[in-house]
Amino acid sequence: MAKKSAPASLLNIRVAPREPEPSGPRAGAGPPDIADWWRRACGERPWPALGDIDGKQVAYYWPHSLLLRRTGDDDGLEIETVFSAGRGGRTSIGDSGPLASDESSMLAAWVLGMARKALRRGAEVDTTESFPLPGGWRSYRGVALPLGDERTGVDHVLCYVQPAD
Repeated sequence: MAKKSAPASLLNIRVAPREPEPSGPRAGAGPPDIADWWRRACGERPWPALGDIDGKQVAYYWPHSLLLRRTGDDDGLEIETVFSAGRGGRTSIGDSGPLASDESSMLAAWVLGMARKALRRGAEVDTTESFPLPGGWRSYRGVALPLGDERTGVDHVLCYVQPAD
């Protein structure tokens, strides 16, 4: 029997719906690499500001991405936004994506570890790891990208997980 997740409204998490492609059609092209996209958004700065990030674009190209918010002076984090893959926000938390089948929470712990590293370093973290999941071992690429104001430092981290194979 499939495990049901709590609705986003009960978890007080905002789900950003996937909208039509924001910047015009890219016939035959796959999504851009999220780390390359983030580097372009940085410009001359060490990291982009949260306001520089287009949530509709993130939801379109990198569904199931997580935007984590710093909770204090330490490296505590909480989920602010889950970028949905469904139209009109119909996809709820935990329905699909790499973290949905993570019954042991190993993937979630890995993502939080990457996010904390990006938060402390103020730099991108891009790594690959393998996990035992139902049906066998699976490799994933994880990317954690810091966001924030140059004066106050990193206050958000955008995380994305995708199959590595």
